[in-house]
Amino acid sequence: MSGRQGESRVPFEGIEPAVHSVSRSLKFASRATAPAVTDAMVAWVEELQCWARGKGYLVGHIKVLLESGEGYCRVSGTGHGVQATVTEHWERSEAGSIDLSVAAIIIGPTAGELEEFAGGALERILARVEGTGSGSQSQGTEEHGLPVETGGPR
Repeated sequence: MSGRQGESRVPFEGIEPAVHSVSRSLKFASRATAPAVTDAMVAWVEELQCWARGKGYLVGHIKVLLESGEGYCRVSGTGHGVQATVTEHWERSEAGSIDLSVAAIIIGPTAGELEEFAGGALERILARVEGTGSGSQSQGTEEHGLPVETGGPR
């Protein structure tokens, strides 16, 4: 509230939302399961939401789409909780090659601050799943080796 009676202040008024968006193909060298990659993306969305809340930012939405020839998975969050929707074939597939698309819209941070945190968190999450680090890039495709722990919340 401002100092004048009857006048209100909108918390983020005049602040442009920051957007982080990435699309890339991931190729996994080992036999990781798609559910393990789903768990990793749920963890990424949870980490972004926690970071935003801790900084006093507002989450517009965070979306993840994972696609393979065998199905797809969608993960989303709007500030509290994370939802994951998967196809039946996704649940039974190996990760092999997956197309990853992520988008996060958060009100409060600068574009650079969101890019740095979201991009860094994504790389940390993928490295944890891979067990080998971020791998090498070739022609827009990230190569990953994946001894994976499965399980966890979905």
